[in-house]
Amino acid sequence: MNLSARSEQLMQSLTQGARFFLLEFPTSPIHIGSVWNIRKSDTVGTQTNEGKSSIVLNTELNCKVIRTEYINGMHHAFIECGSNDLGFTGNIEQQGITMTIDGEGSARGTYAIDLQTGLPLNASLLMEYELRMAATGQEQMIVPVQMTMETIYSRLS
Repeated sequence: MNLSARSEQLMQSLTQGARFFLLEFPTSPIHIGSVWNIRKSDTVGTQTNEGKSSIVLNTELNCKVIRTEYINGMHHAFIECGSNDLGFTGNIEQQGITMTIDGEGSARGTYAIDLQTGLPLNASLLMEYELRMAATGQEQMIVPVQMTMETIYSRLS
């Protein structure tokens, strides 16, 4: 599947942004039923042959430990996370055209964590975004975009 350069830049930015869904833990010990909130804001950028982009991601995730289980001798914690409060703004430059972008979205996912080391074993995250891309100058256009992206992390060993 060939993506347009604008779509490629946007996908690179959103994929980089998925790293912000890696878990951070509270300072107190977690147990079944523990809940906590993660708030992050950071800038991600991309560079392609066609241009570059810089997007600020604002994320808020609510996390809850739903169960623990021994699997192959390892003690796992299963954590559900979700948010209806994802936001971003930024610019995409391509072939001399600058487009501004803003949008919002939601995410939901499940993580398996090794309770002894705290290392992630696997994770699945589904993110849905509604974006607006606007070009000024001769182009004078606004392009609405809806995106769904599933990110899967798997530890191989």
